[in-house]
Amino acid sequence: MEDENTHEWMEKLMSEKKRKKMTAKELLKRYANGERNFANIIIRGGDLRGKNLEGADFRESFFADVDFEGARLEFTDFRNAFIIRSDFSEVYFRHANLSHASFIDSSLNNADLSDTKLEGTYILDTDTSNIRGLETAEGHFGLARTRPNKIWSKQNMRINKRMRA
Repeated sequence: MEDENTHEWMEKLMSEKKRKKMTAKELLKRYANGERNFANIIIRGGDLRGKNLEGADFRESFFADVDFEGARLEFTDFRNAFIIRSDFSEVYFRHANLSHASFIDSSLNNADLSDTKLEGTYILDTDTSNIRGLETAEGHFGLARTRPNKIWSKQNMRINKRMRA
């Protein structure tokens, strides 16, 4: 029942605003061409591991099954973004704005949150093991039901991606 309600809520969230569907490849190409405004986009599935997306604006965007492991996301803006089943392990978020973003069933394992804005950030069933930099972050999590001992697996992310294909 919970999965059904979550699915309905996600569909409602996505239909409330006009969001542009984009692939990870398209995002990288546009970023390389100097674009930084990616507010209100939807990316379902994609490999952004280790990429430098410094200064990108992802306000009110939707990410599902996206692999950001080791990415450089310094000075990015994720305000009000919705993130589900995505990997942000080892991500460098320094000076990012994560205010009111939602991380659900994702991984922030060993992420660096130094000097980030966290006011009202929603963390649900997310691996928060070894998060660094919270002592210099501004604000606090709005709701945090973390799973620091949960073994989060990219395999789950890929399985979910295949199920939609």
